[in-house]
Amino acid sequence: MVVDAAHLKNLFEYARCRNLLDKKVKSLPEMHQANSIPADIYITYFDRFSKKSQDPFFGLHFGVFLNLRALQVLFDISLSVANVKQLAMIWKHYAKASFPLINISVAEKPSTYSLIFNVPSKIASASQLADAIIALAFRELKVITGIDTLSITLPYSNLTEYERWFEDLVNRGKNYAITFHCPVNTIVTNNILRKRIELLLPTFLHYLNSLEIDNQSFSHKVKLMILNLYESDFPKVAKVASQFCLTTRTLQRKLKQEHTTYRVITNQVKQELYAYIEKDQQLKTVDVSSILGYSSASAFLHALKSWHTV
Repeated sequence: MVVDAAHLKNLFEYARCRNLLDKKVKSLPEMHQANSIPADIYITYFDRFSKKSQDPFFGLHFGVFLNLRALQVLFDISLSVANVKQLAMIWKHYAKASFPLINISVAEKPSTYSLIFNVPSKIASASQLADAIIALAFRELKVITGIDTLSITLPYSNLTEYERWFEDLVNRGKNYAITFHCPVNTIVTNNILRKRIELLLPTFLHYLNSLEIDNQSFSHKVKLMILNLYESDFPKVAKVASQFCLTTRTLQRKLKQEHTTYRVITNQVKQELYAYIEKDQQLKTVDVSSILGYSSASAFLHALKSWHTV
């Protein structure tokens, strides 16, 4: 069994951001240049990083970290679907081809349609791996369907951390599942959010690729986390702190030791992204303000003026 080599690259990127690489594992193995890798190699590294992190929610945190780089697949899918069933089946087949460690089945009822995720229990860190995949799938699919038509089911008694990320869309059940709460012959689209991501994606990926991957400062790791966790807006400080298994206060204290704050870093990211965005003369001010997470064009113009006067 093999998996797409891009999954291993993403895992190492997250491990680097979380400071989980050690002397034995400084970089990707040479096989990362291939298009696919043996599944047991991926499982070995996933299990190693999960244990070293001492993070009981490693899979969840890794899954939401993947969102930005996986969005291109999302748009390729969204442009070709006409209803919920088709969307779910395309994602199922994509997952089977790209990451066959997890099995996906479907369950259809008159007003709901569910994707059910299963990782064989014999796999090391099976529950963490299931968390990673379902978190990625949920965040991608909700961009298309909209928050109000999608929910997630997990087989855990404590859902607090999951609710932090997925808000009130988490239910307790017997399996891992994503459920569409709408007739299967329709698809509810979140066109505003899709448009924002569509405009933003090339700029974000270009910006991510331009950053220093070997910068070991904590503030730089926070910047990388902010970029990867972007969805419809920049992530709240509490979510970024949870990625590092820190409280908000501790994260701010560590940033203060490097003479910065979360707000300063977020504003810096916005300014640097704008430097890329402004090169595209076809974007209107309202589009730029939306991409950078401002509530209105006037709010963006006010921020832009402050940048130029600093």
